[in-house]
Amino acid sequence: SIKYLRFSRLSQRCSGAMAAVDKDKDKWIWMALQRLDTKLLLSKLIPPDWDWNQAHPVHGTPLMATVNEGMRLGTNGSEGAPLWKLLNCLLAQGADPRKVAIKASGQICSWGGTGEFPQLDWVKSDGHSAISLVYAILNQLEKHDKHYGLQIKNGEKMLEAFSKYEPECHDKKVCVSEDVVEMWEDILLQEQGSDVQLQVIGSTGQLAGNALRAHSVVLRKASRVLGAALSTPMQEGNTGIIRVEGVSAEAVRLCLHLIYTGTTCSDSPKPALLLQALDLAHRWQVNHVVSMLERGLANLVSGSTLAEIFEAAVLKDLHVLRNVCKAFAAKDVKHQAVLAQKLVDLQLCRRSAAEASGATPDEKRRRRAF
Repeated sequence: SIKYLRFSRLSQRCSGAMAAVDKDKDKWIWMALQRLDTKLLLSKLIPPDWDWNQAHPVHGTPLMATVNEGMRLGTNGSEGAPLWKLLNCLLAQGADPRKVAIKASGQICSWGGTGEFPQLDWVKSDGHSAISLVYAILNQLEKHDKHYGLQIKNGEKMLEAFSKYEPECHDKKVCVSEDVVEMWEDILLQEQGSDVQLQVIGSTGQLAGNALRAHSVVLRKASRVLGAALSTPMQEGNTGIIRVEGVSAEAVRLCLHLIYTGTTCSDSPKPALLLQALDLAHRWQVNHVVSMLERGLANLVSGSTLAEIFEAAVLKDLHVLRNVCKAFAAKDVKHQAVLAQKLVDLQLCRRSAAEASGATPDEKRRRRAF
């Protein structure tokens, strides 16, 4: 028979203020994570854009919040225990077991002390990931392995579950020689063999500087939009000239370098330039370039860039970038207000556009699926 450890279900000390992660609105989610309430956590009550990699000031990451009870409860030794379905779902939602929680004030473990089970020391959450937190508790349990055999097995099984996590990566990466990258850069920069002109149109409607050169075979492969434009019946296909509006020549050049080589020689590109290049790559539907620029912008989120980057993330449905902005804003009430106002502004813009076109966005039609 499975032995139950007789001590408090919640052996986690909670100290410090509950600021940073929408404490009132999301408090129940963190409580459900600690209690392994699978029914709630897998229900539609969880917001679809909830960040499964955020760091709570006490509990750490969402996966870290499940570790204490996940290892403690003897019933989790069963293959059919709800815990394992919960972990698989959280990992599928993007919860990263490698995510480290900095300055998390919580402490867990400290089980036992009832005679049958020896007293364990507290394990601090600060500086741990879900993986390292399991290892830290295992170190405690292995000192008393005759008493905590079930808990040791649970910990090992949690590590096995974490090992199945697949980091989100829209574009697979391989290592190539720098000579290959330089060859493709030379192909881009040499006009010989190029058969497409990219004419950047300024705000006055006039050509802004010299046209940039490219190769139709590359552009067709990189972008279905450009492939369609360069097809024979289209004007661009007949003339080999593509007009580019709304972005600078520098942004077009950056976008081309990323298409051809996947790299840029600029040490510190400005956020405004990356946003313009992102707009162009999104317009052309060059998905791998969109992913690269999304990662680049994620590293440039700051108080001064938050509003612009968040707007781009929302409009272009970039979930990773949007979550980075939300995580940054969670540290400051003023930044949270910036995001809230930006969402209101975007909603008003969409409504105005819908009204101008005669549509009624608030009215939902009934649909059926087959």
